[in-house]
Amino acid sequence: MFCENLGDELLPYLPTLMDRLFTALNPNNLVHLQELALSCIGATANAAKDGMIPYFPRIIEILKVYLNEEQSDETLCLQIQAVDTLGVLARSVGPEHFLPLAQGTAQLGLNLLSKTDDPEQRKSCYGLFAALSTVLKDDMRNILPTIVEMMLDALTSTAGILPHYKDDETSAFPVYEDLSDTSEEEDIEKDSEEDEVEDEDIAGYSVENVYVEEKEEACIALTEIAKNTGEAFVPFLERSFEGVFKMINYPQDDIRKAAVDALRQFCISFNDIKTPEGKVVLSKALSVLIPKCAELIRTDEERTVVMTALDAYSELLKEIKGPVLEGEGHRDAIINCIKDVMTYKTECQDKGDEDGANSDDPEAEQDEMVIEYAGDIVPNLGKAMTPDDFAQYLGQLLPLFANRMKKQCTVAQRSFAVGTLSESMEPLGPRIGQFVPQLLPLFLQVSRDESDEVRNNAIFGIGEMVLHGKEALFPHYSEILQALSTAASKERHARTLDNICGALAKLILTNIAGVPMAQVFPVFVNYLPLREDFDENKAVFECMSYLYQLGHPMLLSHLAPVMKAGVIVLCERQGVKETLELVLNLMKTMQLNFRDEFSSVLAALPSKYAPTIQQMFS
Repeated sequence: MFCENLGDELLPYLPTLMDRLFTALNPNNLVHLQELALSCIGATANAAKDGMIPYFPRIIEILKVYLNEEQSDETLCLQIQAVDTLGVLARSVGPEHFLPLAQGTAQLGLNLLSKTDDPEQRKSCYGLFAALSTVLKDDMRNILPTIVEMMLDALTSTAGILPHYKDDETSAFPVYEDLSDTSEEEDIEKDSEEDEVEDEDIAGYSVENVYVEEKEEACIALTEIAKNTGEAFVPFLERSFEGVFKMINYPQDDIRKAAVDALRQFCISFNDIKTPEGKVVLSKALSVLIPKCAELIRTDEERTVVMTALDAYSELLKEIKGPVLEGEGHRDAIINCIKDVMTYKTECQDKGDEDGANSDDPEAEQDEMVIEYAGDIVPNLGKAMTPDDFAQYLGQLLPLFANRMKKQCTVAQRSFAVGTLSESMEPLGPRIGQFVPQLLPLFLQVSRDESDEVRNNAIFGIGEMVLHGKEALFPHYSEILQALSTAASKERHARTLDNICGALAKLILTNIAGVPMAQVFPVFVNYLPLREDFDENKAVFECMSYLYQLGHPMLLSHLAPVMKAGVIVLCERQGVKETLELVLNLMKTMQLNFRDEFSSVLAALPSKYAPTIQQMFS
């Protein structure tokens, strides 16, 4: 774990560490020492990534010994750990390095599965196949029938079930009289009845932990394999959905979480089937999953399960959009879940925390996390419906968010509320106007908050409101500019300064006539390049490109700082691909038209940028 947390900082120590680990893997050493060394190689690979490539061939040769030889009961743990480590390597060294071994590794996994009755070994093989799916993608199609069948069998297996007797007072295991609430789902008592095994002394049943872990890993592996293998997994989607759905009320919360995650991914995979039949099966799956998630959100007592169900709503809306809301009652189910969570009406929440008075209590912090997951749904909900529809629902939710922006609320509560509303401006679009009287004063007020994080989110929200609200914000430009000017003169927080720049760029892009450029632009460029929030480079350089196309005199008189900022953004790769392409095109155009000025800027930059500059601009 220590190695894993170091990340790149581990690299200087890697040669010494690997030398010690190879020594520890001597077959003459204690089994437990070898097991720890194998585990440490996996943790090291997670941290070092492609830094492990020089050691990769030797590691593989060592792993082969554990993987190919017959193991005793004492040494089986080494084979299991070797499989886990191999899976970690498949993920960490990069597909191009692991691909030559991938098919052979898949066959190895199949061989191990076919020979073992050990649930822990099966679990490690499921994890290995999930890791291989990141390398092989749809080239796994030939082995999918076998491994999917095995994983689905693991879900329905009754192996490891232990009866508990009424007079057994020493039992430390939880007792489950029923593992499901529908006749379709796994029901241990029903199975017992079918086997004609009745014993009035039996109080209930539990499942050994290792078998529970196997079921959880099967769900997790199916999720990842479905995502990574794409079209190759389509023939198995319906059966996988049905098999996993039977686990959604399982007593152990880890399995309920894994089941919800898997069902979410299966729905996303159904959505990728661009045929009429695909739409039908997607609709059928959503008609089951949306209400089931609503049930879990309201009634499950485990916060982590509720958060997983809320996150499923967010991801489904983000990836699938409109079809999620087409089913009868789906819109109301999602909206009402958000409301119920934000008003502490779910079973997992502490009903005494509405006022946030116990915010330092761990339970209260957990409740805040649940509420944040509910809030994350809102912007994605907006992107899945028309602005008119979203305006209607946001109007219902706005008082709940405004209530969490009050001064007596915690920083986390205020930041969450402002951030969620800020992210909701884009999908609200042309309907922003009706919210300006309520939202703009709120944003302006919290832009003066004592918390860096809250101020940052508020100023981002102002910029988003301007960008997407357009004409509705024109009358408020003077007030907004004054607030940004005051903020910039006092602000020391890097991300907030970056968002002030982003907001200024959005003001100019949306209505340059409303901005006194002679006063604003010199201050604006003085804060470039951005320091931390590089997402705002998109707005900043869209603004610069717009001004360049206009031939605006203020830009032409400040070319040097804009050129310098642009080149630094490119050399430091401070943005996503689309942003970097935008900046590069602008810089090359400036170089072409203002060659002397551009050369002077390049010459004044630190020498560390020289190779990148040479590559881009020579």
